[in-house]
Amino acid sequence: MLKGNLVIRICIYFFLFSQLIFIEPLLPQTKKTADKQESLQYEVTVTLKLIHVYVTDKKGKPVTDLTQSDFELYDNRKPVEITEFEKHILTLPEKKAQEIKPAPRPETPSRMNRKFFLFFDFAFNSTQGILKSKKAALYFIDTQLHPTDEISVISYSARKGLTLHEYLTTDYQKVRQIVEGLGLRNVFGRAERLEDVTSGSIEQVSPKDLNLNKSSGLTGGWDKRMERNIRIAEKRAYKHDVSRFCSEIINFARSLIYIPGYKHIILFSKGVADFILYGRRLPEGMLDSKEDRYGSVLLRTIYERMTKELAASNSAVYAVNVEGPKLRISPGSRDMMGDSSLRQLSKTTGGKYFSNSMDYKKAIEQIQRVTSNYYVLGYYIDKKWDGKYHKIKVKVKRKGYIVSGQRGYFNPKPFTEYTETEKLLHLIDLALSDRPHFQEPLHFPLITLPYSIQEKSKLLLLTEIPAEKIKEIAGKKVEIVTLIFDNQNEIVKFNRDEVTSSKFAKGNVFYYATSSLSPGEYDCKIVIRDLETGKGAVASSSVFISEAPESGVILYPPLLLVPEKNASYLKELSTKKNEEQGKSTNLFDIYPFDPNQYSPLVKELNKGISKLLAVMRYTIIDIREPEFHLSASLTKPSSGLKIPLSFSTLPTKKKEEISILLIEFQTPELQPGKYFLNLTVEELKTKSKSQISSEIQVR
Repeated sequence: MLKGNLVIRICIYFFLFSQLIFIEPLLPQTKKTADKQESLQYEVTVTLKLIHVYVTDKKGKPVTDLTQSDFELYDNRKPVEITEFEKHILTLPEKKAQEIKPAPRPETPSRMNRKFFLFFDFAFNSTQGILKSKKAALYFIDTQLHPTDEISVISYSARKGLTLHEYLTTDYQKVRQIVEGLGLRNVFGRAERLEDVTSGSIEQVSPKDLNLNKSSGLTGGWDKRMERNIRIAEKRAYKHDVSRFCSEIINFARSLIYIPGYKHIILFSKGVADFILYGRRLPEGMLDSKEDRYGSVLLRTIYERMTKELAASNSAVYAVNVEGPKLRISPGSRDMMGDSSLRQLSKTTGGKYFSNSMDYKKAIEQIQRVTSNYYVLGYYIDKKWDGKYHKIKVKVKRKGYIVSGQRGYFNPKPFTEYTETEKLLHLIDLALSDRPHFQEPLHFPLITLPYSIQEKSKLLLLTEIPAEKIKEIAGKKVEIVTLIFDNQNEIVKFNRDEVTSSKFAKGNVFYYATSSLSPGEYDCKIVIRDLETGKGAVASSSVFISEAPESGVILYPPLLLVPEKNASYLKELSTKKNEEQGKSTNLFDIYPFDPNQYSPLVKELNKGISKLLAVMRYTIIDIREPEFHLSASLTKPSSGLKIPLSFSTLPTKKKEEISILLIEFQTPELQPGKYFLNLTVEELKTKSKSQISSEIQVR
């Protein structure tokens, strides 16, 4: 597991990666103007700016009958013409919780759909609070989502920092599984211990617990100085946790500004204890310092800054206090509650505070109601790359209505000026988003081939990078990032290489990486990104690695080859290191073929090719003097057509327990469409069989 301060748990740990760029939907236009003295022509790039707002009456009821002419919009106090207008009135579909399925996307989805972040606070929480958080979140997923909504899952713990478990997606079933999987192992906070120490329950800790005896000189009972020192030490540690929490949320908020539209953060937490920020309500004799009376000015300033950064990112926080009501509240225990901090966070960001998590359904349903009706206002502005903030003011001409929502936006800035956190969000969006918010990346093909399951399974990732396409995104230097996720969305492989664009200058390039993995399902990504502009490309594939049988024949997916020359090959950096350590991870050792005559088939097969080669690896387990029969066929799923294939085998090769066979197929004239190449090996004496199918797309 990779670790760091700010983590993405799909699982990417937030400060592990890099790079971000913000590209809004834009419409290039040419503006022409004429001077009376002479005709001048100039070009100005303009961008369509979309603003997300909510309108309610004085009772808080959504107003849904407004039109474009009812609104006035100001950008940095200057009135602008509203040219685009959308009204969104969302109703919940009828469905049962157990029937949750990934929602189909509209053919032309809006960038201004609802975006929810389920935020689980494990640092300032308790065991009961976490259980309530999960119940409330699952209820939200099961009953309150509209098919166009995107949802993300994040958490914070004192040990791991901020963790992004799932990026914005409409795969609600996946999100539900992630929330269900969040357990008490995620809790690494000091909140409960601090509450014991500072709320008067310190007497539960005895001198014996601290190894105090007669020799220590403390025979007159509990030493007040020891009690005070423990209290101060615990408070210092708690203050450190609060400071770190605020710092990471500030960085997160600065990244959120690049996601278009209004963001809704549903925070499940007990909140930062009031006494840290606002002081304690105790007699003078029970206070250790002036700070105890008035709270920490420094932490209060940092906390306020955090709330303002979230507001500037157009993110409303709906804070659900999962502590629940207390029957008896003493002055000391009241100071330990986080009501005030959560209320301030919600108010500053334009969200809402829910104090009683015992009725979490009511809170969740209210969040749905206040976010389900909104307007999108659009206008054109000159495109400037200065990173400056624009304050937005929206008014409704009708009297008695309240407008809330997006308060402003930041102009984009050059990619090279982005912070590491900002750069990170771009990689996350590029690699993991169903529909990236920041750019429309190029897409490359990727094949994933398990090539050994003896001891630990081995996997080859191979992508083809056409030279003519890479020129669209590549400047002087690019980075190539390899990511592999298991079925728990944990990252099991991360590698980052930097290469010069000259590597892609001639012909097509094949980039490959290898990895050792346990049996299971995996999602694999290779991301290519220009280091100056942030323009990117993505290759994706999924693979299932099976358990090794105790005996019989294991047939591995073949590497298919076509008669193409002049390709070049790039190895992943970690692959090179493995070779230096004597491990065979060279493509031509794993799948031997002549690169001067053939190239791997990664993309579509051109119509008319009559010869196809396959490098097939297989393993024989616990069979003496085996005898084999090999058969091959092509099937077309759309019609059920099955085509037997004739083939010839070329000289075989054996590497340790693996045998390698080169097969040449004579293929008939194939019509465009999807086919499967089916290979079956049967051991004649034991009747043991192994079959493998490889997809081929003919164009």
